[in-house]
Amino acid sequence: MSGKHDHKPFEGHMHDFEAHIRAVEEDLEYYRAKRFEPRIFYLIRRGVVTFYDLLKARVPLKRVDQFFKLKKPQGKNIEARVRYLEEWLDEYVKGIALVSARAVEAMDMVTEDNRKERGDYDDFFKFQKKEHHGTLEERMANLEQDLRDYQELLEVFVQVLIKRNPTGNPRTPRYIRGKRGVIGLVHGVLENIRDHRGIHNPLYTVRFDLSEVSICHDQDSIWVDVHEEWLSAIQPEERN
Repeated sequence: MSGKHDHKPFEGHMHDFEAHIRAVEEDLEYYRAKRFEPRIFYLIRRGVVTFYDLLKARVPLKRVDQFFKLKKPQGKNIEARVRYLEEWLDEYVKGIALVSARAVEAMDMVTEDNRKERGDYDDFFKFQKKEHHGTLEERMANLEQDLRDYQELLEVFVQVLIKRNPTGNPRTPRYIRGKRGVIGLVHGVLENIRDHRGIHNPLYTVRFDLSEVSICHDQDSIWVDVHEEWLSAIQPEERN
């Protein structure tokens, strides 16, 4: 199942926990080693991001400021934990699609670049995939730790990209600029000293399809808080 992310909501009860866990293990390592980490090294080699940027972004990071927020697991039995691992993997993949958005300045990475960076043409550059061993319980515990670690690096990477934003509100990332979205929530005028001093323009939560902001073709979407000055109505000729 590596390389194909087609998990669907579970219907009824699971019967083969081993198959579900194996699918999560394979997909997780595929997306880490083939999609995410090669992109980090691609940008580091070109001076767009540095290891020091990542370290500096990790130190002050608090849970309240995190870009990705995952729901808590519903239950502690094996089936509930497997469902949670699947959902966690989905969020991780969505995050990778987000940071792969081609609209982000100085981050245009074509397919050929990605193949070179991940070692498709030279084994020396290949990212080693993790092997999984042990009982089902041990593998589930290892997956939980791996997802926690991988998600943390993804979170730090997003924070670095946000800090790279030279103009505009820091909560308005470049990958959504010029993109079409749908307003889902209206928060009104808020005071947030972490983003700006004093009273700022009204804040909205806007839904963007992943296919609109990235090369991902999934039907999923993301929600981003956007201040009013970054929004404009879609003209009739732009609706199609």
